[in-house]
Amino acid sequence: MSANWKLFVKEMRNFTKNRKMLLAVSGGVDSMLLLKMMAFHNFDFEVGHFRHGMREDDHIDHDLVESFCLDHNIAFHSGIGKISTSNSEADARNQRWEFLETTAQRRHCKIIVTAHNLNDKVENFLYRVMRGAGADSLVMPSHTIINDIIRYKPMLEISKDAIMSYAKKHRVIYRHDATNDDTDYDRNWIRHVIMPEMNKRRNIMKTIPKTMESIQNMKKGAPE
Repeated sequence: MSANWKLFVKEMRNFTKNRKMLLAVSGGVDSMLLLKMMAFHNFDFEVGHFRHGMREDDHIDHDLVESFCLDHNIAFHSGIGKISTSNSEADARNQRWEFLETTAQRRHCKIIVTAHNLNDKVENFLYRVMRGAGADSLVMPSHTIINDIIRYKPMLEISKDAIMSYAKKHRVIYRHDATNDDTDYDRNWIRHVIMPEMNKRRNIMKTIPKTMESIQNMKKGAPE
């Protein structure tokens, strides 16, 4: 699945309207691609990198992101999480968002940008369906406003295949997080086991987004 990257940049620039942003960069391919693209197109942004502290080698991710920022004169901010006895995905995610939001407020950034893609959007849908979530939480929106800061996901319509193709073509340097391969975690199990099996029968990168669009349309048409 290809992507129109020129249109992507144009739409992102129109949405952000030159407001200062904080880009969350993990060191993975999605966020490193977005970092390189935003730097190339001279967006007004700073970078936030959060170490969960769950891998011995996560300092290498940190150094990769920091090095890029130093080379391109981009303000870099880092934080590290506290190891939780629950070791839960939710706890790690909450700590990361707390760091990003605090940093954005301190640096007067109006928008926090994350590199979630189409595969993440479909994965999130299946994850929430599996847990019996309500319809309101099944759709991953491209932007939300929390505590007066916009959380923006500009890559939600771009597939992982398109991202990997662009990264290879433009020699994006990134790190692979081995914990993302651990299928003991529900999201990883969905990503590596369930989604590939479903794709053998149907192209869920097309069908599930259609379902999400229908849910959004029903919500828009619902009475107040």
